[in-house]
Amino acid sequence: MSTYTPLNYGALLAEKNVLLAAPAGELMQTISNTLREQGAAVYCVEKNGRDDDRLPCGCMVRGRLADEVIADTIIQEVLQQAGSIDSIVFCADPVFLAKSEALSGAAASAFYENNWLALHNLVSHALPAMKRQCCGTLVAVTSDYAVSAVPGVSVYSSVMAAMNAYVRSVGMECCKFDIRGNSVMAGFNIGANGDVFEAALGKETAQDAFRRYQVLPRQGSCQDVANSVLFCASPLSNSINGESFPVNGGALVIGHSNVWNPKDKPVYSTWGEHDKKDAAFSNAVGKEETK
Repeated sequence: MSTYTPLNYGALLAEKNVLLAAPAGELMQTISNTLREQGAAVYCVEKNGRDDDRLPCGCMVRGRLADEVIADTIIQEVLQQAGSIDSIVFCADPVFLAKSEALSGAAASAFYENNWLALHNLVSHALPAMKRQCCGTLVAVTSDYAVSAVPGVSVYSSVMAAMNAYVRSVGMECCKFDIRGNSVMAGFNIGANGDVFEAALGKETAQDAFRRYQVLPRQGSCQDVANSVLFCASPLSNSINGESFPVNGGALVIGHSNVWNPKDKPVYSTWGEHDKKDAAFSNAVGKEETK
């Protein structure tokens, strides 16, 4: 019996129905456009119930998905219109910066509810239909802070880790129904994440950090994330289940050096003026090691 079906690379999601739940913004628009270009019918939901001029045309605004009744209503509405839900793509809120002692329990709880709980509410109400059709994909767009530790993101990173674990576990639990679950971990300099750091640190300092803490000599984009979402939602990843893919220019490879060396940061990128500093740092290390 054949176990491989040739793919139509021009229409990877032809005749597929995708429910995309995300905050309004560039990332939501880019993911929606990318999936539509591959043939999917994309049903967009603003996950926090906010009306916004950046929402794709026809986007549903029903309220916070942390409300189980609202999440179930949306699932049933999409099933009634489309007949099936082949993929759920859920994007977490952008990074927020707050010291552990400065964040109230109410604020932490609200963030948890708007992300992990909202994800669970959608998935739990969609799973019966996915099981009946014996196929489906779940894709959570989270953050590489789920697997790295830096100051000021304790609540954010723990919720991202919980979302990764949830999608991985659902993928294992439901794999006998050919339902897969994977996560895409966006880097701290992509889309709205980058905007947060520019607002907090200033554009010049933030851009410097973006160059220093990844190895690729360019800033990541929402399209990079959307391409990975397409991979996880489509037959391109038919044999992949329970994985978390970092899309961050290699930041996890080098680590976040601001944690251990906040003043004289070594430079890992090959961007322009930093080349000489990088070479000087490497030479200095080499001399120390040969003493």
